[in-house]
Amino acid sequence: MNIVVVLVSLCLTLFLFILPVKSYISLEKDGSQLNGLAAIQLEKEYSQELAGTLTEERVTKDIAAYQALFSNPEQVIKDGNQVLLKDDMYARYVLPYFSYYKLIDDAFWSRRLQIMVLRCCAI
Repeated sequence: MNIVVVLVSLCLTLFLFILPVKSYISLEKDGSQLNGLAAIQLEKEYSQELAGTLTEERVTKDIAAYQALFSNPEQVIKDGNQVLLKDDMYARYVLPYFSYYKLIDDAFWSRRLQIMVLRCCAI
């Protein structure tokens, strides 16, 4: 009886450890979806493209490249007052590097917030 409980527990543990890997999803630059180990490998490739020292020049260059995406009218959709990238442009140029762009945005937002607090306290 004990061996059955151990084997069932082992199988359940293996299933619970494999499940997150199998359910991992990532999008390729052409918009197609990958699952499992292929998706994890794709995310590693995206990370390798961003590897290196994060310098002011690099951040400036990457922000300029991001902003340049919005200058081509064929790549954007106007929704009221907002200008949004088309889905395929977003999937190709932004989504693979979303965490990197979010890191930059959070760093600058944090700095802007610090400046606003300092200005508020100085009044």
